[in-house]
Amino acid sequence: MSRDRLQTVGSMWRIAGSLSSDRTVALFPVGAVTGLSWLYLYVIGHTDGGADWIVRTVAPGPWSAGDTVAAFAFWNVALIAVMLPGAAPGAIDYIAGGRWRGRGGAWRRAGLFVAGYASVWATFAMVPTILHWVLAQSYLLSPQLVTSSPLLGALLFIGAGVYQFMPPKRIESGDRPMDERRPQAGGAFLAGQELGALSLAGGWPLAALLVVGGAFNLFWVAGIAAFVFAERAVPFNRSVTRAAGLWLILVGLIVLAVSP
Repeated sequence: MSRDRLQTVGSMWRIAGSLSSDRTVALFPVGAVTGLSWLYLYVIGHTDGGADWIVRTVAPGPWSAGDTVAAFAFWNVALIAVMLPGAAPGAIDYIAGGRWRGRGGAWRRAGLFVAGYASVWATFAMVPTILHWVLAQSYLLSPQLVTSSPLLGALLFIGAGVYQFMPPKRIESGDRPMDERRPQAGGAFLAGQELGALSLAGGWPLAALLVVGGAFNLFWVAGIAAFVFAERAVPFNRSVTRAAGLWLILVGLIVLAVSP
């Protein structure tokens, strides 16, 4: 093998190694935070302390300040558990596009990117917290934090399905924002917020389905998370979005048809 060919092969290996390293740096904080979120949901759903909080907050009546804070924290984590996996492709693009000098800089920016993304969903967590209280006051929330109203569940399915065809969804499933041109570390946080804002605009109806399948049902949580990731990662993501929209509408209509 000629020297030039050896140099070409060596360059290709270096590029492949760099891309692999970028994926590791980007995916580690996404995977770690998602995994911890799932663990938190499991612990809350399977411990006496979590059970006591659930009993207090699904019963009609005023909440204490502690229960309100706990509810906000719970829904914050639940939203991150289902929506953070969708940040993985954007995080990879951001880290790979920037080619930050030194692995330390890349790791720091990957963490800031994930923090920025999560901060957007944290601001939205007040909405499911209020919904939690409203459903509890209306006797429409079970101890599994699942709505006991088939009508509400059907409407949430249909609404999420219709929203898959709306303009915010088309924008959210399009090009990912790239902010690697900002040299300061704060640019990573802002880039994560930009992607988080797009995700919130296009994904909040999917997050609402947590009250249909239950935030303690990790299979349901994993299913939503996998779909959110697929919408961002697969090349034919818009076809996936439309197909999912039709499926959600069909499920909603079936629930309506079989409900008493």
